Amino acid sequence: MNTDAEIWAVIARTLEGSNEPDDQAVVEKWRSLDPANERAYQEAKFLWNRSEAEAREDLKSFRFSADDWQKVANRIQIAEKKRPAKGKLTHHRHPVKRMQRVTTLVCKSAATILIAATSAYLAFQYSFAEKTAEMEFTYHEIRTAPGEKASIRLMDGSEASINADSGLSVPNLFHEKRREVMLDGHAFFEVSPDSARPFLIHTRDAIIQVLGTSIGVRSYSDEEHTAVAVRNGAAQVRQIAKPENSVVIPAGYIGRISPENESIFVEWAEEPEDYFGWLEGRLIFKQRSLSYVFRQLERWYNIKIEDSELYPEILKKEFTADLKPSRLTEVMDLIRFTMGVEYTMEGDQVFLTLAEAY
Repeated sequence: MNTDAEIWAVIARTLEGSNEPDDQAVVEKWRSLDPANERAYQEAKFLWNRSEAEAREDLKSFRFSADDWQKVANRIQIAEKKRPAKGKLTHHRHPVKRMQRVTTLVCKSAATILIAATSAYLAFQYSFAEKTAEMEFTYHEIRTAPGEKASIRLMDGSEASINADSGLSVPNLFHEKRREVMLDGHAFFEVSPDSARPFLIHTRDAIIQVLGTSIGVRSYSDEEHTAVAVRNGAAQVRQIAKPENSVVIPAGYIGRISPENESIFVEWAEEPEDYFGWLEGRLIFKQRSLSYVFRQLERWYNIKIEDSELYPEILKKEFTADLKPSRLTEVMDLIRFTMGVEYTMEGDQVFLTLAEAY
């Protein structure tokens, strides 16, 4: 087999379900020749499984150049628009030489693919290259809007559950010495063990290395600190503002890192479900100010709460609840009965006033 076009034609036949022994043998041999070939095959398989029939016809002759990817991605985008869209996947391309560390994120425009929130499997780009040629890393951001959640499975087998109003950026290829993702918001990670490639989560305040299997990370830009809750295993947290500040957080503990604080605060999580209950659809507030509660309800239900009619002292009052509500009104009725706050709803807006008795 002398040309790239020929091998990709055989790969396309095997992905299509060819049972020809020669095809299978050719592909297996080609995959075993070079780790880059194996990565290329796996990514082609991802892309094939996400493609519609018309796009698959194109793949039979493609060599996965940038132009080829754009053409197929556009086809997938058209097909995906017919389905209910929850999460949104965007692409940012970063060219780097093989074995060269990615030190900058120079984003280029690329296709946007809409994916279902409960089963978001990534379709990745590969630009075929010889060992000495230039290789491309592409960062994909899975972005959930308020009121949405998403679950994804990464190429290494790790899984991430992404809470509302959050973004998780992952590369199309993990580096051979490390696995790195970037989080803006709230997510829970089940990380596949790989002692040769540590799993790193970058947030605005810290770099978190997962030393065990499952942790939750919360890092919203409008909140005071980044929180790391470890369910199983451990996590090493290094503060970005002061890199010498580093601590290992064991299972059952939570760490908090603030951009204005030069220390990492770690404490025992007396009730772990306070930090993981959202995975089961639970809203849990333990002595949280009403102001905080209202902001979380905005994220959870994709609404706007207008609280300007309330006194600042009312917004500072603490609210405690453990709920699994199916409707916003269930939460608002509880707040009305316990906190003396009346509400009216108009579309996606909620207007608050103080009850007469208060």
